[in-house]
Amino acid sequence: VGAVLDAILFIIASIGKNHHRPKFVFLSATPSGMLLDGLQKAGLKCLEIKGEYLHGEEKPEGYRPILAGVELEIAPLDRGNGDLLDWISQNKTEIIAFFREHPGSKGAIICNSVHTAKRLSAWLKENLPPELRIGENTGLTGRAERYASLDADLVVATSTVDVGVDFRINFLIFESLDAGTFIQRLGRLGRHPGFPAYRAVAVLPPFLVERIQQHLPDASQIDREAFFDLLRDTVFRGHNEFRSYLYRWSGIRSCQRIRKLDKPQYRTHYQDLRQAYQDMARAVFRVGKASWGHLRGLEDNEQEAVLKEVRQFRGAGLWDVWVYDCSTQAVRSLSVPRLVSTTEFTLIKESEAKKLADEAQVSFYPSSLGLYAVIHGYRDQRLPVEVYFDEELINEYERLNEACERFGFQLTARHPLIRQINQELAGQGLCTCVSDKEVETLRRRFALPPLFELYSVRDSAGETYTVAFGQDALLLDAILYWRPTDEVFIV
Repeated sequence: VGAVLDAILFIIASIGKNHHRPKFVFLSATPSGMLLDGLQKAGLKCLEIKGEYLHGEEKPEGYRPILAGVELEIAPLDRGNGDLLDWISQNKTEIIAFFREHPGSKGAIICNSVHTAKRLSAWLKENLPPELRIGENTGLTGRAERYASLDADLVVATSTVDVGVDFRINFLIFESLDAGTFIQRLGRLGRHPGFPAYRAVAVLPPFLVERIQQHLPDASQIDREAFFDLLRDTVFRGHNEFRSYLYRWSGIRSCQRIRKLDKPQYRTHYQDLRQAYQDMARAVFRVGKASWGHLRGLEDNEQEAVLKEVRQFRGAGLWDVWVYDCSTQAVRSLSVPRLVSTTEFTLIKESEAKKLADEAQVSFYPSSLGLYAVIHGYRDQRLPVEVYFDEELINEYERLNEACERFGFQLTARHPLIRQINQELAGQGLCTCVSDKEVETLRRRFALPPLFELYSVRDSAGETYTVAFGQDALLLDAILYWRPTDEVFIV
């Protein structure tokens, strides 16, 4: 949101007052209040256009049906007793029965992780009747297989299908991370007529199931709009919006742009542009003495990893490894702790990775870590992986709750390639933010999103801290920097 706002401000400032302002259109099922607020502070006229929906069996003139009624089951799954694959294996007969009772049915299973989806896809192919064709559609599925999955009887997918994939299905099983993913995934079902029944099963933690059952006993009927309001307002907890990021870090981005426009070779020609942009940036991002002081402090302390992360339009995956799945010819990036923990892989050279990317007809982007891997399979049980820092994480220069560049992170795991991986990690300067609060305490206290990555890290002094990297480090800094700490340094 901060990067988009900054781009819009600069475009408008570039056009000037003598030309018509451009119009911007944003399409979203969940528009950001922070984006609308920023646009209004910049003095732009905003109009939010909402859809108008009716619920029920009637079909009044001027409306067309877009979703069929759905029979929804809310099923509990205690993560301490297994994952979605375990739940599917225990309920295999009900799944088979649905397809036999309703010939011609099509279904999907949407998982929270690629690791679960990969294992589940292999299990279904071995354990369901051969007449049921199983497809796969994940970030580690090749292009041809993803396309073919749309014709399968039952497709296993991940968040890659939450938006933009129009499944013709009448049967759905899905996990959910929050209200947004619940609504998006349930919205994949019932989009096409012609099926005799539409059935969905939401597999959720027991405490969420209890919250829903308190408001909706068995056999309850409710329209989608009221149900989605219940999910957003009562069942799921809202996420932190990180609004302070706009003032803490988007302001830094604006300062960098203003200073570039103020260079002698640009100052005269772009004076009006600089002034117009600076005025809007001051209104939206509160650019002032604090922002300029923050930027100078980062530069004086040579925090290049932090400044590089601020300049990114989207956060770069600092832990990401270039990976190739040899079973599906898919190319993507995967964080190195997740790679070690969940897959069977070998490391290859960059030249070999380029060749594989060319064969898969995908663009090649070098790994920031200099690591390239070929995945040969997926572990049934996750391998424990820990992160270690070879100095003290907190000292008079590298403080708590503040984004800064750090060198010296290593992985600890019983894996034959861990030494080779750590050799590549050794010289990497990473944008980090360190907290002395435990991972779950931070998540709960600050309502962090489910996919917000936090690592528990032990340092050379034997102390354990929580560390965020890359864009997550800047976001964590934005909510923790203003909070006092009890750090004391004797110099």
